[in-house]
Amino acid sequence: MGPILVLEIPIEIAITAHEDLADYEFLGYDPVSRSTDAEFDHSPLSCNYGYQKYKVNGHCLLDNFEEAWRITTEIARDAVSNKDWEPGPYFLCAVYRKRKSMSV
Repeated sequence: MGPILVLEIPIEIAITAHEDLADYEFLGYDPVSRSTDAEFDHSPLSCNYGYQKYKVNGHCLLDNFEEAWRITTEIARDAVSNKDWEPGPYFLCAVYRKRKSMSV
């Protein structure tokens, strides 16, 4: 087994939306870990009681991008030595929900 790479800062990936986001409601930002290649694993805000330490909205998400980035960076660094968080790497995701159509 090779050496284990520990990343202490979130990984920034720009993703282009393939749909018109006008049909979606922005819910907030979520720092999430991904220990496998396929999917995100955990949100420290909801899975590890991060909502008790950080101010979250009614969706258990963060409202402000700059604050969300700061918190994600803090969690990613603390995850190296702090057993309160899942191991990283960490990503900051914008969370949207499709608006309900009002068709009759």
